[in-house]
Amino acid sequence: MTGTYEHIIRLNVQNSIRGSSFKSQFAGLNSFLSSEIDRLERRVKFGGIKIVNELALESQRVQRDTITQLGAVRTGRLRDSIRVTGSGLEAHVGTSLYYAQNVYEGEGSIDVKGGGSIVVKYRAGPRPWTEISASEFERSIDGIVKGGLNEII
Repeated sequence: MTGTYEHIIRLNVQNSIRGSSFKSQFAGLNSFLSSEIDRLERRVKFGGIKIVNELALESQRVQRDTITQLGAVRTGRLRDSIRVTGSGLEAHVGTSLYYAQNVYEGEGSIDVKGGGSIVVKYRAGPRPWTEISASEFERSIDGIVKGGLNEII
């Protein structure tokens, strides 16, 4: 992914329980609590990964829709180049297509012809799809995160 033509989704999962110690007069309770904390940590991490994946797919959908709404589609190549990369608790959603910057900043699309020359096909106003799509994407974050947390709990 190049430049600012992407959304970065990063989820930090912190555990404040792990450092705690439990004292009990009942044999086996500490072991049980430790086991349950381990199980909960795994659920939280797995749930976090699911949340990041769902957020990434939503970001991809919103960016592609925004590119279409802005009229930045001639062949569909830019729209289709919006991809999700990353893994675990971090995802990048955007494009590394060679003419994305030109469309984003309003230079138009370019084609590389046989000898490597660059031909500017048309000029258009800037179409900063990541900035424009960010507000729509932000409106869907709550629902996705709450749904994911409900599955964890």
